[in-house]
Amino acid sequence: MRAVILGTDFIKDTDGSFKAIETNTNVGLSVDAARYMDLDSFTSFVESGSFDEITVIYTQANIQIFNAANELEPENSTYGISLPFYQLLKEYYSGSSVIVNQQVLTDTAVTIPNVTDSETKLIIRIAYDATALIDDTYARDNWEFLKLMNDSNPNSIPKTYIDDVELGFDSIGNVLRDNGNHPNYCIKKRITPTNNNVYPKLLKISTIQELDLVKSNLESDEYIQEYIFNPSDLLNNKTKVYRSVDMLYGGELDVINLWMCEQTNILDTISTPDYDDNNEIQIWDRNRYTTKYNAKTDDVGIKFSADAGTKILDTNDAIVYVQSLNVNDLVKSIDFPNIQYDAPEFVTMNWTGSSSDIINQSYVTSSKVASIIQKPYFGQIIEFELDNGSVFSDVPHATILTEQVISGSTLAKFSNYSALSTGSTVFVWDNDTNTMHTGSIINLY
Repeated sequence: MRAVILGTDFIKDTDGSFKAIETNTNVGLSVDAARYMDLDSFTSFVESGSFDEITVIYTQANIQIFNAANELEPENSTYGISLPFYQLLKEYYSGSSVIVNQQVLTDTAVTIPNVTDSETKLIIRIAYDATALIDDTYARDNWEFLKLMNDSNPNSIPKTYIDDVELGFDSIGNVLRDNGNHPNYCIKKRITPTNNNVYPKLLKISTIQELDLVKSNLESDEYIQEYIFNPSDLLNNKTKVYRSVDMLYGGELDVINLWMCEQTNILDTISTPDYDDNNEIQIWDRNRYTTKYNAKTDDVGIKFSADAGTKILDTNDAIVYVQSLNVNDLVKSIDFPNIQYDAPEFVTMNWTGSSSDIINQSYVTSSKVASIIQKPYFGQIIEFELDNGSVFSDVPHATILTEQVISGSTLAKFSNYSALSTGSTVFVWDNDTNTMHTGSIINLY
């Protein structure tokens, strides 16, 4: 049996109803598995279908699932321990008659390999498939999704205007939404993904004449939608979306809900946000109203991601800033034991090694700067303090070596800064003694 995992985002309106915004395949799975995933329902489904084999098809980009921190209950947090979704299932079914396999695709893959189906095999696809109707029509094309929802129930989506002969409709009408000082409309692109530093464009429209002008000036692939601001549905004074992650399976596209979660924007709500001369939210206030922003550069293959103020050592032990480096400069680096960087199957985030080997066998070497790529960045900077008083900061997608307990063993594993929390343990090189040790995070901002 074939199945696909789908993520659908909702907003809770002021009348208590939920409005669907968009739906996607190849969605990120980074939630607290222990806290959110309904493994009992999933297990019952596997048992009722008499499946003895599960194959998970995925890309590296969105597969990591976490035992994530809950800032409201930090004493119950184990954030920083992450593993691929298929590995979660593999460990869960360890010792049972169910075999769990994987098919790993490149992050740029748009089709999936043929996996032979059978009555006793469950094939779960997380990766995008351009040949699938759900992916290439309703997940990729927002107009198709919104038209489908509007025809089924106009109240299931925010009020929308699309100017198109086949898929167009106007449910906005002549009554403006009143969000006070907050934006009340947004301009979005038809096809996702798009530039999240620009779209959605968040506007404050005060008259029908202004609305009509915006409608008439839309680009051919843009549409306008009311922006729902609900001051009664904030979390820690932040706006949010609700994400339903579901598994669709079989010819009738039956549904199992895997989990529901809430995702806030990264900045708090304020009473008087800033607008430009076109009544569009200024870029510094965008992240108060949208969860989407480009946290990474397009060059995900860069070996070392950092902000301009990140410090690094040259081979003379002088501290320099990343922004001052030039191509062919030599910098100090650490050679970790038992890592085959040049192996074709090596994937940094999937590697694990012995913690004691990292501490006892790591040694100093040097590396030459091969290339430097700079891109604008709009998003969080994560800073943490260790128990020895050291303070580090970097962008969320920067990589750091952490110590984790996985399946009862103390191992070294690479993590992103975004996967750290209070209590996480990281490896630190002492430049004075030329030794490796670990430190515990006591504060994180």
